[in-house]
Amino acid sequence: MVTTTNPVPIQINGDSNVAIVCNSHAAYFQRVTLTWTVLRSTIKVVFSGSGEGTKMTTEEGATGYKFTTQQGIIINALFEYSPNGSVGPFTKAVVQQPIRNPIGDTTIITVTSEDSNDQDNNDSYLIIAVSNL
Repeated sequence: MVTTTNPVPIQINGDSNVAIVCNSHAAYFQRVTLTWTVLRSTIKVVFSGSGEGTKMTTEEGATGYKFTTQQGIIINALFEYSPNGSVGPFTKAVVQQPIRNPIGDTTIITVTSEDSNDQDNNDSYLIIAVSNL
């Protein structure tokens, strides 16, 4: 597995529908903060949670986030964890390089992180589905 920077920049093509989910596979509390800019406005979505095979939720309690973009954007994904739960403090996780899987007119992008010494690289999963408009 090849690590990358944290936050990791994820290129999204214009004229796309985008659906995002995050899953936790860890005892430590996981947080993934996504930011991108559209027309000089910054969008921020934060997923968090802990547990094995658990859906992480946004601050509003949603298990996913969807949007449409006309312009190409870069989503910056910051992966963090805390042994102390949601109160922190938070430490940057080790992040694996995004894997892009095209399937017809949809591309599934997966990014995983590591929060400890077991090196299983599956403590949080960011999954982005990008499809053509």
